[in-house]
Amino acid sequence: MKKFKRLITGFLACALLIGSAVPVFAAKTEEMDAIINELDSYILHCRMDYAMMDDPSILISDYLYFTANSRRALKNTLDEGDALVDVYEAQTAEVTEAEVNKMLDKIKTAEKNLLVQPEELKILIEGCAAEKNANGYYSEADWNTYQAVLSHAKEVYGDEASTDKEIDDAYMELYYAFEDLCGVNQTPGDMNFDGVVDIRDVTEMQLGIAGAFKNNSSQRMVCASLSNISYGHIVINDATEVQISIANGKELSAPFLNKLNLGGRTNPQDGKRDLYNGIVFLKRFRGEPAEI
Repeated sequence: MKKFKRLITGFLACALLIGSAVPVFAAKTEEMDAIINELDSYILHCRMDYAMMDDPSILISDYLYFTANSRRALKNTLDEGDALVDVYEAQTAEVTEAEVNKMLDKIKTAEKNLLVQPEELKILIEGCAAEKNANGYYSEADWNTYQAVLSHAKEVYGDEASTDKEIDDAYMELYYAFEDLCGVNQTPGDMNFDGVVDIRDVTEMQLGIAGAFKNNSSQRMVCASLSNISYGHIVINDATEVQISIANGKELSAPFLNKLNLGGRTNPQDGKRDLYNGIVFLKRFRGEPAEI
């Protein structure tokens, strides 16, 4: 009898050991589902924003201006994220909230480490060099600061020893310098940049539309998109919108300017997505005339 009991006990012990080798995972919860969905959604948006979808028919050539190595690093990280989502969905291993958060941080870091190709710095330089300070529209201090950044970018691009990181830094510095000069903190509709929106702005808009002078980039930014019809150049509907706002005593809203003011510098978690603001959408620096 004792021998039989020892046999039964040994059998049960073996069964427990064998059973312990099979992982037992907590059941899916709504809270964990939401966390996984957040990761999955972020991965999808990254793939779409940076043209990394598996379907080549939806690739957007304008977004392919990062270096091959930095794009590859981001894609590999996105693949890791997809694998983690698959593990959770299949319940083949336990996935914790900490793991998901760590993966999100890894993806966002890879985004920030995207590096712009040298050719894109050249295009940006050419676009920024086309900006003129006609009639002293910009203050001497602001214009000199802008020119200094532009000169530095030219030096970096012209130096064969410049690294990918130096190219990228010069690009972003010049990119933001253009925004600071032409877009940030300006008043929608303030064509002559005197701090108020009145009939003089309407007159100047109409003269510009008629071809009496070339509108600079700052004037296009503060006036374009007011009517939600045009982006990148001023049309008569924009002037009409200013007249209506003056008559009704209402402030103008310019989504174009708002997009610039809510860029990646104030929201660093956005990474390089800040590049996809109005300037890029207008192809401001991608071969189209600077005055458009």
